[in-house]
Amino acid sequence: ATAAGLPSDVVLAGTRRLWDMTERLGGVLMQARHEIDIELARHDERQKMALLQSILSGSLLPSAVSHLGSAYGLQPDSQHWVFRARHPDGTPQSLTRHIERTCAGQHFPALVGPIDGDLAGITCRRPSVNDDVTVLATVGPFPLPMLGQAFAECTRLLNVAIRYGKHGLVDRESLSVRIAVIEESEIGAALFHRYVATVLEECPIADLILESVQMFLAKHRRIQAAADALLIHSNTLRYRLEKYTSIRVADLTDTEAIIEVWWALEYWQVRRDGVGQAGQLAQDAGP
Repeated sequence: ATAAGLPSDVVLAGTRRLWDMTERLGGVLMQARHEIDIELARHDERQKMALLQSILSGSLLPSAVSHLGSAYGLQPDSQHWVFRARHPDGTPQSLTRHIERTCAGQHFPALVGPIDGDLAGITCRRPSVNDDVTVLATVGPFPLPMLGQAFAECTRLLNVAIRYGKHGLVDRESLSVRIAVIEESEIGAALFHRYVATVLEECPIADLILESVQMFLAKHRRIQAAADALLIHSNTLRYRLEKYTSIRVADLTDTEAIIEVWWALEYWQVRRDGVGQAGQLAQDAGP
């Protein structure tokens, strides 16, 4: 200001205005860049979720899966786990973060996202749960062309597990023959009519008797172990078992009969929990 012969207060005021304008413009630019970054992240997330849904639905050809999946680390010769999980509160972020943190590989971050109200995904490690209320069905590992088929199996296992009221991690091995109990309803209805319906119709303490037989079978036909689990005396359990065999002739020492009785009781329990009325079960079973 001195060299130019100008008033120093005028130069200082102009400089301050330039600083203020630069700060305002800088803030606008930073906000714009932030919004662009958010939009890019959202676009990438939408693309990732669209790819995940397309792979799991089986709507992509194997060549398209390999081509599109390579951007996210899915290699043509790789094998992965597929899962579908359900939480009472929807798809909590904690479960998503847990799976992304524990199931990602060195070159493949887990693909995880919501599908029809559930949490589903593709991982390179066997997934797990981080709470006591989530039920997560998983199968694997499978090659890329079979991931759609694997997800269909996950959906099937999840439905069976939910019908049984199970929580935690479930797979084909843990559900075992219970899958057939749920899906082979005609067999279940026939066995229910043969081994359960008559007891429900003729005995006033039918629920106690049937639950006792079920526990007896669950405890490998050990009287004392089953009685302890039911919190009753062993003689009380013997009476209930004798009452059952007198109403519904069934030899609980015969392997084939045991299998059929177990199936019938599982069918009864699952549908009783779902319907809430044993009488309705007898009606469903038919004559």
